[in-house]
Amino acid sequence: AALHLAAGRSDEAVTALKAAVRSAPDDADLRLELAGAHLSAGRVDDAESELKAAIYLRPDYWVAYDRLAKLYLDQGQLEATAVEFGHAVDCAPEYALGYVKLGGTNILLGRYEVARKLLERSIEIEPTASALSNLGMIHFDASRFAKAAEMYGAAVELEKADYLLWGNLGYAHRYGVDPEKGEAAFRRAAELGHQSLQKRPDDLQLATDVAGYHAMLGETEAGLELLDAVAATEPSSPLLISRIAETYADLGARNRAVEWVERAFAAGEPRSRFEDRPTTSRLFADERYQALVEKYFGAS
Repeated sequence: AALHLAAGRSDEAVTALKAAVRSAPDDADLRLELAGAHLSAGRVDDAESELKAAIYLRPDYWVAYDRLAKLYLDQGQLEATAVEFGHAVDCAPEYALGYVKLGGTNILLGRYEVARKLLERSIEIEPTASALSNLGMIHFDASRFAKAAEMYGAAVELEKADYLLWGNLGYAHRYGVDPEKGEAAFRRAAELGHQSLQKRPDDLQLATDVAGYHAMLGETEAGLELLDAVAATEPSSPLLISRIAETYADLGARNRAVEWVERAFAAGEPRSRFEDRPTTSRLFADERYQALVEKYFGAS
């Protein structure tokens, strides 16, 4: 089965692992391997069944819950994801990354206070850049900028080459702590971001992020060049569409920003995507934005 998977022959791997399971039906690890082979073959329902079988055989085995949670996350089933990551943490209470995953899921569900406690617990066990970054995001969106800068600064110390962490640190400083430190962080973020773009020139989210850093540095021409190229691809991701709208606003291209806000609303993005973030306050004060809110959500 391993040889078949390495060669990209998912169906043959499934056949081999089914034979293995028949010879050892109580082996939970074999069930996990079979679930992985099913996923490689695109059979999500079969993978889910095998993961549940592994859990039945070993109800205290955190790995099975963790993988089932990942399957649900990939399917957009956030409530089910939270339940399974919760089981994984219950089985492995010192599994720091488990708290990060559960915290991240609660962020997606809008349960920020629950997420904050989970992420803080993760950091108590073992500080990681992902936990610190997510915690920084929670503080930033609540306008606790000094605390956000503290978290992002600690994350940068652990992952000094992560452009996104430097960018987040820049935003925290710019909006509430120290604008000069914010500029230095944005310059580092832009530098690292361009290095990443050389390796991943088709990464639209990366290009949008870097355009945003240029906006924060007052480098409008460089930012618009990047962002216009992203916009020309006509992306379909609602989240990316909303990020494009936000970045056009940061670059002073208000007409384009409003155009992309409408695209975001039409794609299903909630108004909170703009109104709950400190970085977009000028955008939703625009009369045209308010007209779009009335059009898509009714009178506010």
